Amino acid sequence: MSTHVQLIDLGYLKGIVYAFDEAGEGLKMHDHAPDAAHDVNVVSGSCIIYGDIPERVLRKGESLRFDWSKPHEIVALEDRTVLFNAFLNGVPEQYRSLPPDMRSITLEDTLQLGVNYGI
Repeated sequence: MSTHVQLIDLGYLKGIVYAFDEAGEGLKMHDHAPDAAHDVNVVSGSCIIYGDIPERVLRKGESLRFDWSKPHEIVALEDRTVLFNAFLNGVPEQYRSLPPDMRSITLEDTLQLGVNYGI
C-alpha cells in the first residue's frame, strides 16, 4: 500500500495531491497552523474524514471546507482514491522551500507514520 504525494504550486492552483493505491490508506490524525489550512477535494474514489470535526464521507467531485485547526484523519474508502487538498492561504513556507526531489514522493503507511517531507 503506497501513498503518492505531489505538491502543486501553479499560479492559480496550490495544494497537495494525495493518491492512495488501496482502500484503508490515509493520512494520520493531524491539525494545521493557519498558514497550512486547506480544504479537501475528492478527484476520484471516496474517503472519510473524522476526528475532532464532524465525520463526513466524501465522494468523487465533492469538497469539504472544515476547521483544519482541529485534529482530523482522512482514510480512502476505495482503491485509487485521489484527493487534492487546496491551500487556503497560499503555499506554506515549509513547502515552498522543499527541494524538487521532495515535491513528489511515494510513502508507505502514511496512516500510521504520517507524511514525512524531511522538514
